[in-house]
Amino acid sequence: MKKYILAAAMAFMAFSASAQQKWGVVDFSANYMRREADFDAPLETQALMGSVVEITGDESYWLQIKASAPEYTAWAHQMGIYQMSEDELKAYIESPKYICTAEYTYLYDRPSSFAGHVCDLVMGDLVCKMPESGKKILGDVGFYKVQTPSGRTGYVKALEFADFSTWAARTDINGKSILKTADKFLGVPYFWGGNSIKGVDCSGLSWSVYFMNGIILPRNCSQQVKCGAEVPLFCLEPGDLLFFGKKADGDNPEKITHVAIYLGDTMMMHASGMVRINSIDPSKENYYEREILHARRILGHVDDGTGAISVKASPAFFTQGK
Repeated sequence: MKKYILAAAMAFMAFSASAQQKWGVVDFSANYMRREADFDAPLETQALMGSVVEITGDESYWLQIKASAPEYTAWAHQMGIYQMSEDELKAYIESPKYICTAEYTYLYDRPSSFAGHVCDLVMGDLVCKMPESGKKILGDVGFYKVQTPSGRTGYVKALEFADFSTWAARTDINGKSILKTADKFLGVPYFWGGNSIKGVDCSGLSWSVYFMNGIILPRNCSQQVKCGAEVPLFCLEPGDLLFFGKKADGDNPEKITHVAIYLGDTMMMHASGMVRINSIDPSKENYYEREILHARRILGHVDDGTGAISVKASPAFFTQGK
């Protein structure tokens, strides 16, 4: 009987703690969010380090979270979520940060490329500045001292990180910058639910490329097709999104199942097997034999109420109204 009473008490304490800590921040480089509270459950998406989440439930070692970038509700292992109170979350959002701009890198335990690894980091991850991080630490290259959301400290290569506030305030985003980012994903394997350089699905690719240009899209292609403005195929510009799927037929509505990034000169980049380039021109050898149902322009339509928002306008990243 005592065993059951103790188990019940522990369960109540765990529930109370999780109820008090309604918020959290991702503390893994790319946190895997699953359909159910089980490692065998299908992957739904990934959330990058530094992303704010709302904790909406718990089960054993798992937390049900509603991520903010991209907005998605699924289950993640509690080890990768640093739980916070509302006051702690506010302080975290207002804290100065760096964003990782390298495809892959590490948090080192010393300011040296030969030092031990605290953890891995990927493009789009956020780390908090330490008081002395405004200065480059002398080593084989320049380093900043930083910490993860949970407080793990270490050093990152200065050339692989940018001041997050300055990065988010850029005004030079255009088709050329979208394509430059997209090129970094070429050859990355297709990964259902993947939303990072570690592996992407089709909408994970478009989401990641736009996020690294300071623009937050919805997670899935069926949502992304509603963003921005529709453009005719003869007016395509680099960076436009191309959508494929099944046309409406009788009582069956249209179904969007695939998205690609237009590169220009009839070429597009998409995640199909791996991130690769195909043509939308039937006369080309690498023609992608699926009909385009929609083309949408995101650039020029950010923060205009059509679904794409800037990182700087997101309350999950910056305190608004200041």
